[in-house]
Amino acid sequence: MKGKNISKISSVHQAIALARKKVKDNLPFDAIDICENILKKFPMNRDSKNILKNIRSDPASNILAEEIFQEGNALYQNGDLSAALNCFKKSVRISPNHFKSYFNMAVVFQNLGYLVEAMSNYIQVLIINPSTTGVYSNAGAILRDVCFTEYDPKFDTFILQILNERSHARPSDICLAVLSLLRQKPQIQNMLKMFKSQSSPEEITALIENLSKESLFLKIMSLCPIADLEFENMLRRLREKILRNIHTVTYTPSLGRVLSAIAVQCYVNEYIYKRANSEDKILVEIESRVSGTINDKPQACVKEILMLACYKPLHAYKWSAYIHQIEDLAQVVELQINQIEEDKKTARSLKIFKEIADSISIDVREQYEDSPYPRWIDLKLEKVPLTVLEIGRRARLRISNEAIYQCASPKVLIAGCGTGQQSIEAGSRFKNSEILAVDLSTKSLSYAIRKTNEFGLKNIKYLQADILDLYDLDQKFDVIECCGVLHHMDNPFKGWQVLANCLKPGGLMKVALYSKSARGFVTEVRQEILKLGINFDSASIKRFRQMIIESEEQRHKSVQSFADFYCLSELRDLLFHIKEHQFTIPEIEHLLSRLELDFCGFESDRVLNAFTSQNPLHDSLYNLNAWSVFESKNLDIFSGMYQFWCQKRDDTASL
Repeated sequence: MKGKNISKISSVHQAIALARKKVKDNLPFDAIDICENILKKFPMNRDSKNILKNIRSDPASNILAEEIFQEGNALYQNGDLSAALNCFKKSVRISPNHFKSYFNMAVVFQNLGYLVEAMSNYIQVLIINPSTTGVYSNAGAILRDVCFTEYDPKFDTFILQILNERSHARPSDICLAVLSLLRQKPQIQNMLKMFKSQSSPEEITALIENLSKESLFLKIMSLCPIADLEFENMLRRLREKILRNIHTVTYTPSLGRVLSAIAVQCYVNEYIYKRANSEDKILVEIESRVSGTINDKPQACVKEILMLACYKPLHAYKWSAYIHQIEDLAQVVELQINQIEEDKKTARSLKIFKEIADSISIDVREQYEDSPYPRWIDLKLEKVPLTVLEIGRRARLRISNEAIYQCASPKVLIAGCGTGQQSIEAGSRFKNSEILAVDLSTKSLSYAIRKTNEFGLKNIKYLQADILDLYDLDQKFDVIECCGVLHHMDNPFKGWQVLANCLKPGGLMKVALYSKSARGFVTEVRQEILKLGINFDSASIKRFRQMIIESEEQRHKSVQSFADFYCLSELRDLLFHIKEHQFTIPEIEHLLSRLELDFCGFESDRVLNAFTSQNPLHDSLYNLNAWSVFESKNLDIFSGMYQFWCQKRDDTASL
């Protein structure tokens, strides 16, 4: 309503009368404006509340809201996000339960970079219509980039729902967002402060009780390494304090929950936390006590067994066969005993393509046999598989030969699948696909097969093979994904050449390679490791890590920013890998030309949005020279590797 506000109307009664007239004149938004103005000054005014209630319960209002919603959709499709947002806001003013408008508001806020606002709108969607599809997955994508600056319990509850529902986000991708929220929570702040000073046994008991109520924190602890030194220090010191008071601390359900969460966290980070020699002495005593009583009274050892599981996996103990029926140990036993045994059985029946001959490949295989990489619990799956066309559109690819978009049942090769994250995600993503996933490591493949069965995918086959031997596979693929692998080969170009040979003309390939500029500090630290002659065994890696934590050197502080720093096998991969090559964008452009592959675009919403904010012309997205200039001004933009798509040229396409 233009030119009218409550201050220009002589009384509330006149304003109410005017609002009623606006309703009769079919000007509902003017009436809403008047009533909302009244309620700002007189929150208990019944007449205004009744008018608003009548407007919003009128079936005509729902029809109008839908019309405005459709108008907003059209504006969104034309790229006018601000106008579209105004339409969606207008729609919910007249029909507050129009959940589709809240959903689209969330999408617009997401596109505009207002991530917390987007999360709030997704929450509103679920309040109105809990069965709305896409909310958890979209919110999971937001959480990869959001950083909370204040605590709100609604986000705590919502993120826990996302994690409990499973498969809507990689926990490791959203861990920092979760921690940024929890760090603002007063209860967590008090816990963090407590470990900066000495704590009495009574305070430790209170801390355990309080921590046991922090469901979101316990959940993220059970899913991925906690990639934050302040939280790590709290968990490490809590583990130590419980250990030193193990004989006096009473076992309660709260202690069981906390110890189980720490035991799972230490298992998924591969026991990377520092520990003192005095802790080892206490552990030996506990091991002796458990060994002496486990046969007769296994239930009486629950507290001690959980404590041991915080320092070493339970499958390493001879008495592990006696504890399967103890309910309080179920989560830890499943992870630290049952799954290990299952992987061993799988490894014995694994299909092997041919004996690996390349010396570097053999060395790399041995590294991953010692440390299957990465160790993970959950990941993001597509709830509805996508066609190749839909995947290409989502990734904003530009391809010269669109025949690949007509491929209804793509054959996909995952070259270097590790423990199965990439192959399982691809298996859920590509509609009607047939996936072949290969890797050097039998332990990694066994892990991948177990997780594939766990998620119920039937379209993935696994094979132990060296990329260099795939010439002899005698298969051609529509799509190949090779991420984080080629740069660990003795000759990356040779490996890439083999993969290009396995790709059908017009086929698509996704590649991920280390960026030289983004890994400058990593290179410095790797050189430092060689200069100091540090061994590559677990104990030496942990000692060097502790030195980095205590250092004030910039290169050491920079390395701490990598999530890989918080898990032993990932840290080994980051700093201690036996072979690493790094690339520049001009080098990649040269290699693509040699291989007769056309660049189709980088894949990362965060990177693409940062680039387009400085390079608004659409064609720039596919100009590697423009990308090279952009990287020179943003040296760490590809800290997560260059991840890009390319297409094999098809000479017959132009005939």
